[in-house]
Amino acid sequence: LLSQNEMAVIRDCILEQVEENGISLSDIALNNLGIHIAIACKRILEQKYASFYPEEIIRIETQKEYGVAQKLAAMIGKELHLTFPSAEIAYIAIHLLGVKTITDAHINLTEIKSFITGEIYQLTEEILEMIEKDLQLGIRYDKELFISLSLHLKPVINRFNYGMKVRNPMLDDVKHNYPVAFEAG
Repeated sequence: LLSQNEMAVIRDCILEQVEENGISLSDIALNNLGIHIAIACKRILEQKYASFYPEEIIRIETQKEYGVAQKLAAMIGKELHLTFPSAEIAYIAIHLLGVKTITDAHINLTEIKSFITGEIYQLTEEILEMIEKDLQLGIRYDKELFISLSLHLKPVINRFNYGMKVRNPMLDDVKHNYPVAFEAG
């Protein structure tokens, strides 16, 4: 996806910003955010940007995490010679919001609805029920998975609504290294 040096730059920038802004990240969350930002960098290089409805970007821009995402995008952009458009910054902000949600030990599924629409909440429930029925992986009530999948679905649905087809540059790796996860997906 990106070179080890570029991934290290992304990781260092994330660590600097989360420390500066008092954001708590697990190792898994740090890795996932780094991968999502690397994918965003790849989209920028290929000029295949994430998409959001303008009103969604405006709503995301009011969140503290959007400011952190702006700083993070500016740092990474300077180091990797990229310019992050507002939709990609919003995409990073959504992942930061997801991290905040996941790391808050007291959050319940009702509170999660404040981050996502009722349709996405219901769709996520249905998806996890279908996966559980077919594959019996014991993931139906995994709160972190529920939140992550919900947050992932929002930009996916936006891209679908806009008719955008974005190739996942990691698809072959996912198929090869995570066949059960790919099948579930």
